[in-house]
Amino acid sequence: MEAVETMAWTTWESTIGSGPCPTARGRSRSASASVVYNTADERSYYERVEGGVSKRVRLPATGSLRVGHDGRARIAYESSGSIRIATFTGSGFSSAVIPGSEVASAPVLVLDDRDRAHVVWTRDPLEDAACGMGSAEDPKAGMYYATNASGAWKVQRFTSQRGVASLQIAGATNDVHLVLLANPGLTYYTKSATGSWHSKRLATGWVVSPVIRLDPATGRLLVAYVRMPEDDSPIKPGVYVLYK
Repeated sequence: MEAVETMAWTTWESTIGSGPCPTARGRSRSASASVVYNTADERSYYERVEGGVSKRVRLPATGSLRVGHDGRARIAYESSGSIRIATFTGSGFSSAVIPGSEVASAPVLVLDDRDRAHVVWTRDPLEDAACGMGSAEDPKAGMYYATNASGAWKVQRFTSQRGVASLQIAGATNDVHLVLLANPGLTYYTKSATGSWHSKRLATGWVVSPVIRLDPATGRLLVAYVRMPEDDSPIKPGVYVLYK
């Protein structure tokens, strides 16, 4: 059973509009980087722009990209049912599989202050169902978190639910903060670097596009999501922001 942490969240409704988002993007002090998809050849590329010069390197798949303090890009992506981490070497990528990431998909990557990787992914094997594909029986299904902050990869499942996650890591403490959209509702999960997981439900009903961000200067957490219209709900649709 998941423990529940008591927290004081404040919420307000915003009328911020939505717009198109890149697949993934990162930035160092002197260069920008992104993962782009070429519709002409249907392949994904790592694109780095430095000094007005653009360079593209083919990727094995679209992934979650972050640029470290050392200026090197890291990308987490799915390959043959496992999650791999690839690091840019200057001319290409050197990659390695995360141990324990079998039957995995939809990785989300964040780097801490020491450029160590923190990754969340979904384990949700599919099978043929009456109306298309559906979740297969799997006692290990759920959401997983992994990090190599200690020098070796450590993997743990933090919930049996499956959904869309957004992840942040708090400064030098490496405290984990994430939100998981597993309809109907949005849940906040957190743990210290060596502690256990705690959770709190932030929203119920039909919500989409969850994002969590951490202000490095103040340590304040911000969560944003879009609430869709529902006939039987008294809550107005729109973009909502919560902070702690």
